[in-house]
Amino acid sequence: MSIFASDALQGEHAIITGATGGIGQVIAHRVAGMGASVTITGRDADKLDVLKQGIVQSLPEAQIHAVAADLALDADRRRLVAEAERHLGPVSLLVNNAGTYRFGTVEELTESELDELMQVNFKTAVLLTQLVY
Repeated sequence: MSIFASDALQGEHAIITGATGGIGQVIAHRVAGMGASVTITGRDADKLDVLKQGIVQSLPEAQIHAVAADLALDADRRRLVAEAERHLGPVSLLVNNAGTYRFGTVEELTESELDELMQVNFKTAVLLTQLVY
C-alpha cells in the first residue's frame, strides 16, 4: 500500500494546526484525501470555513470539523481538543503546523518578538501535544 493511498489514514482523526496558511491547507487536503477525519484550526473562522468547504467540495466523503482558536491560550487549546473529540472521536494524529516568523537578523530580534516566537512555535506545540496524548 502506498503511504499516500486514499485509505492510508482510514479510521484516524487528525488535528491540523495553522490550517489556514498555505502549508496547513495542503496538509489538511492531503490528510483528508488519505481517509482521515480532520479537525482544522486557525485563528480566522472565515478562512477555516472556506478551507472546509474546499475540502468537502473536492472530497465529498471527507469528515472535516473546523474550530477557530488562538492556541497561545490554554482555554482555546482545551476547547479545541474537546470539540474535536466530541465531533470526530479520539484524536490519533496531531500536526503542529501553526507557527510564526520574523524577518531580519538575530541582532534585530527584540525580546518581545523572541517571546512570541517561542510561545507560538515551541510552547504551544508542546502544550497541545500534552493535551492530545
